[in-house]
Amino acid sequence: MPPATFFSSLTIISVITALGLFGLNQIEAIAPYSNFSWLCLGSFIVLSLLMYAAGHFTAKSSNKHIFTSIILGSTLGKMMLSLVLVILYYKFAMPTSKVFVIPFFIVYLVFTSFETWFMMKLGKQQK
Repeated sequence: MPPATFFSSLTIISVITALGLFGLNQIEAIAPYSNFSWLCLGSFIVLSLLMYAAGHFTAKSSNKHIFTSIILGSTLGKMMLSLVLVILYYKFAMPTSKVFVIPFFIVYLVFTSFETWFMMKLGKQQK
């Protein structure tokens, strides 16, 4: 997958997700946690950029095990960072309701789907 395709796809996904979050943040129960919504979106955009860079570099390697290791490592890393993000927000912001995780899960699902798609495209590249 060429970088131009990745960046245009990332932009489209990010804008659509941002619009969805904007709408979701209009709901009274979720509105107090809008800052967490935007933090999640920014975090997943950065993670996608890092995953693409690592995947793009290793997909051209003659050793395909490196690419597989990057996928597994980034998936585990993303899950751990997500857990840390939610726990830290819960600890420091002390939300009064657990609905603050709804925007997080939406962003997580959207970006996990996007990352799966672009990593599959990267994996099919020729050396």
